[in-house]
Amino acid sequence: MMKKYILFFYLVFFAFFLNAQIKQENSLLWEISGNGLENPSFIYGTIHLIPENDFFFYDEWIAEFNKCDVLVLETDIEMSIAQQFSLLPKLKLPDKKQLSDFLTPQEYEILNDYLIDSLQISNNTYKIAQIYKPFFAYSLIINEVIEGKKIIYEQYLTDLAHKNKMKVISLEEMEFQLGLVDSISIEDQIKLFLYDFEKPQQTNILKEYNKTLTYYKNQDMNSMLQMEVEVENDIFMQNFLIKRNIDWIGKIKAIISKKTAFIAVGAAHLPGENGVLNLLKKEGYTIKPVYSKK
Repeated sequence: MMKKYILFFYLVFFAFFLNAQIKQENSLLWEISGNGLENPSFIYGTIHLIPENDFFFYDEWIAEFNKCDVLVLETDIEMSIAQQFSLLPKLKLPDKKQLSDFLTPQEYEILNDYLIDSLQISNNTYKIAQIYKPFFAYSLIINEVIEGKKIIYEQYLTDLAHKNKMKVISLEEMEFQLGLVDSISIEDQIKLFLYDFEKPQQTNILKEYNKTLTYYKNQDMNSMLQMEVEVENDIFMQNFLIKRNIDWIGKIKAIISKKTAFIAVGAAHLPGENGVLNLLKKEGYTIKPVYSKK
């Protein structure tokens, strides 16, 4: 169960806080070549968590995956039980506080009605949502409101890598990602991930996820680009996307200079002026889509 708590928060990284100046062809998988590489590597955009009935990973993509020596993920998803439990306190609200400590009585009542009546989350998830930071509470809630069995793309790719005896490495430590969460105030996390009291008409977790899922299944990169969210907290956009994208480029260059890599990161990191694809182009690499037959 703890492993699920750690993994589900990845979905949040699929929020689209993007610069829409650069149009992108429709593909989730891209080949990286040129700039002195002996063999091309590949970069793939995931949605992290997807209903089993909607899951897809085409034969053409598996063929490219099988050419690679190493799988590269955002962070390590196969932590030991001891490591997972050591991170548990960082998921919770500070000083044993609850959500009610950060809201007015009226706001708390509105949020409760939304979680219980509109989303109909279980008592167990409701209790966790009261003590977890909104960032992580959101991930558990979205996992529950999505019906049926779910598949985590990173776990699927990791299993493929183990089958191929491929090494699995990460671009970041989990502690680093958890630290990014704390760069956003609890109040802003509530607004961004659970409920925006100033714009209640825009608060519909399941509707937004389903819209994102439709774009993802269509590999519609331009619609993803246009799915911008009005964000008042610039720290979120800067830290969660732009700064991480820039930081990853040097690491990706070092990896693909030595190994043929299959790199899998949240799809929101790929497009846009400050997206990984454009940043790799600026470094001199040739980036081209790997199309699939549906």
